[in-house]
Amino acid sequence: MNDDQAGKLLHIIIRDIATVLSPELSSPRAQFTAGAVTSLLQAIAAAGTEPNISNTRTEGAGADLAALLAVAEARRGHDAAGDRDSAYSESGSGLQRSVAAASGTLPPIQADELIAYLKARNANDHWPDRAEIRQVAGGFSKQTFLVELSGAGHPAQSIVLRRDLPFAPLRSSVTDEYRILKAVGERGLAVPRVLWCEADAGALGAATLAVERVAGTCDATTWSADPAIAAGVIRQTAQLLASLHQLPVDELPATVSRVPGAVGTTPPEMVADIQSYWNQVRFEPNALVDGLFDWLHAHAPAGFVRRALVHGDFGFHNLLIADGRIQALLDWEFVHVGDAAEDLAYARPFVEKLVAWDDFRALYRQYGGVDVDAGTMRFYAVLGTLRVAIGCFAILDELYRGDARLDSKLVYVGHSFGEQFAIDAARTALSPSD
Repeated sequence: MNDDQAGKLLHIIIRDIATVLSPELSSPRAQFTAGAVTSLLQAIAAAGTEPNISNTRTEGAGADLAALLAVAEARRGHDAAGDRDSAYSESGSGLQRSVAAASGTLPPIQADELIAYLKARNANDHWPDRAEIRQVAGGFSKQTFLVELSGAGHPAQSIVLRRDLPFAPLRSSVTDEYRILKAVGERGLAVPRVLWCEADAGALGAATLAVERVAGTCDATTWSADPAIAAGVIRQTAQLLASLHQLPVDELPATVSRVPGAVGTTPPEMVADIQSYWNQVRFEPNALVDGLFDWLHAHAPAGFVRRALVHGDFGFHNLLIADGRIQALLDWEFVHVGDAAEDLAYARPFVEKLVAWDDFRALYRQYGGVDVDAGTMRFYAVLGTLRVAIGCFAILDELYRGDARLDSKLVYVGHSFGEQFAIDAARTALSPSD
């Protein structure tokens, strides 16, 4: 079968998924899977018609980043602006509009399974008797379950379970979050109260973290349109971020992070750490990523602006808001000791949609935060975006190794957003200075 014949066949399959199969699907999981498979098939069909420009001299060693970016943009054939927002919504994180289900190779936690586990965990207290479990859209590498527990002798309890997936693209685990999340909560930071963490994968299928459920929403569209409420949330965000960065790092439990680019005592060491991971998961040459590492090495600050506890994923998609108040900062899977500037750089694209960055910087400093120069902000913005890109490429590396644990959601995220995030990182590196 030649490329033209394969393209015609794929066109028929894509059409029938949309017109015959998808309308008959009632399950949110099935609907998402059909959409993800359609996107993958469309990408395969488009690949057969793309010009072969991947091996041009522009992509050779020593090419400048602007030239590499131009080639990557031409290869994708569309404007990748806004990919950060697309990835958050379509992959099941962010505003959580996606109804993506968990990996098909790791069944959802069942009520009888959880009840038996909790009773065994609390041998002297045969509670609960009932459990209602609802699986919700998860993030990049975790499953999320909302659980209502009830039974004689106890008030009903609402909890949230976060469970590892079989494959973690950025090597994070809920077991890495447990002790630090508990410690920052005890110091008054707005986080869900930790209940327990089960590291034994045999108990509930994978390592699982349980926290109390906190009321609120992570959907910024529910409050951002009201100027008064938005101004209040922005002020609280600046205060929360400054408070996080003022926690006494050396008095907190030792934070062991396996997340690429989160290990090191200086920015150059962190670049070396993430580059080491890239060398492990590089399934094919990618001159743009290599060019970005050249840029990072050339622009890495010598030291940290402020050594601090870094959340690593600080955006509105992880702020739980109720009645205009921040109730909790969620999803600590990327937490590590590093530079406070990293969180600022990551948060900036979210904040700037609502307020000028200089205004937010002033609030952050007012609450005890540090000032960060434009060059350092740019460095961490590139590093953070490239980390997500490499996480996507790690999924594809695992796919091409034949890992049967991957489901269509992860494959869709890896295939759809890896190159786009690399393009976004390069655009950030080349953008005009503030």
